Amino acid sequence: MALLAYQRLGDRRGTAQTYHNLGLSFRQSADWLDAESAALQAVRHATQVGEGSLIALAVSGRAETHLERGELELAARELERATALANQAGDEIGLLEISRLNAMLALASGNASSAFELAEAARRKAESLQSLQLEGECTAVAALACRQLGRESDAAVRREYALAIFGRLGAKWHAQELERRW
Repeated sequence: MALLAYQRLGDRRGTAQTYHNLGLSFRQSADWLDAESAALQAVRHATQVGEGSLIALAVSGRAETHLERGELELAARELERATALANQAGDEIGLLEISRLNAMLALASGNASSAFELAEAARRKAESLQSLQLEGECTAVAALACRQLGRESDAAVRREYALAIFGRLGAKWHAQELERRW
């Protein structure tokens, strides 16, 4: 309904954001074709708006779709593009989200040490900016990286902390996703 409303109003910003959110929903249900289609539409509309932070958001959503599908080289290229756009726009939260995705990319590439460093740095920054959801998401990636590194007690502490944040936010999907990856 939101997409139709934004389209009727000719609001490309709202249309881009809605397509981005649809892509997220499709990714969460592993509907890869629709996730890719929504991500492409988000990028297209964001590009027409011309706002760097919005384009970075849409491109990072596309990168996450590639990442979830195991298309690591495509994800890396999209994350480079999103980083440049977010840097130009001065988008601190966008850069943290991209850092989280880069940590996930490192984890998927078998570089748990780099994943941990990226996730922890992003977690600390998210905490300082009081972005609780991003703090939880970064903590979850750090927990998975610790586990891959064989640091089970560190992993367990971070896992519990991330689950506590997700519980406070009512972010059931995030908690379930952490448990699935665990």
